[in-house]
Amino acid sequence: MIGTKPQSQPLKSQNQYLLQDFALQPIPWRKPNVPGQVVSTPITKQQRPEREAMKKKAQQERENAAKYTALGRVQCFIEREREMEISRYYGYIM
Repeated sequence: MIGTKPQSQPLKSQNQYLLQDFALQPIPWRKPNVPGQVVSTPITKQQRPEREAMKKKAQQERENAAKYTALGRVQCFIEREREMEISRYYGYIM
């Protein structure tokens, strides 16, 4: 027949398990046994220089990741400015 839609099949679930299968499973994060208060201890004077060095190294890694792109050592912001200049030249509004 011309012009008839094929009859749509009801969607079959791809999951072979039913929700009832999991209804009786224990949920560990709902258990009411909450531990007592946790008291943190400050770092010692011996640990402070190592901690500061780790923080400085992490900051440098973040700065380098922001500075360089996957294209090599092309600075991201300079490349962005160049693209913005081209788009302004051709009249694109950003």
